[in-house]
Amino acid sequence: MPERRTLDDDNPDLREDRGIFKTGVVTVSLDVTPLRRKTSRGDILCVGFMNDVEIDVIFPGRRTSACKPLLVYLDKMVNAARQLARRQKRLSPQPLDIRYTITAEGTWRVRTVETDNIPERRYQFLAARWTIQDRNGERVFGDLPAA
Repeated sequence: MPERRTLDDDNPDLREDRGIFKTGVVTVSLDVTPLRRKTSRGDILCVGFMNDVEIDVIFPGRRTSACKPLLVYLDKMVNAARQLARRQKRLSPQPLDIRYTITAEGTWRVRTVETDNIPERRYQFLAARWTIQDRNGERVFGDLPAA
């Protein structure tokens, strides 16, 4: 029987990237909120905004370890906002009001979900690489998909 596998089929990272980033990669600026969850596939899904339109920002499975500095920073932002609200004797801000702007490279996907039997288009951005500001300037996390 002939060998049908290509050489990179032995590399699960390349196989995952081929499945996720089929349409190429674009660069966008978007706001990420601290609202997040982990999917059954091991992806991290954050609620984000682009031009005040709510989107899902997804950090695919093998990039979740690179996502930790961003998540730690978002948690620090939440704690700082709560402490400031306590000192000023006012209500804590809602998590959707706490936003951090990142520059990300990735691909778009549109999903249709039904809410009360009404179909709604939901935009998802799958991040391959992203830039955050740290004390020393900018730092880049993640990696672009292999060709």
